Amino acid sequence: MKPILFYSIPLLVYIIINNSVADLSWPYFLILLLSFVLFQMAKLRFPKDAIPFLTKVTSGVFYITTVAFIFRDPFLNPLVINILLGITIGLAISDLRQSPKQRSV
Repeated sequence: MKPILFYSIPLLVYIIINNSVADLSWPYFLILLLSFVLFQMAKLRFPKDAIPFLTKVTSGVFYITTVAFIFRDPFLNPLVINILLGITIGLAISDLRQSPKQRSV
């Protein structure tokens, strides 16, 4: 499977759920969990000891977005999640644009 699918499908799921669901319940949290796992599978295209720094940062920002999404209903506004998703999308695009020479280092 291409790495772009590992990034785009979870981000699309997060955007749709964030902008269409007012109150999150357990089925939505399960969907978010599966999307999170799919996003983290993008790191599998690299050897375990050679993951580039930008890929690690992208995964970390998505982890922060996921934690913020969990606390969205009681504490945060959906606009904050949309801003974090925008940052994650920007990092994912820059990660996908890395040249293969940089990925092998």
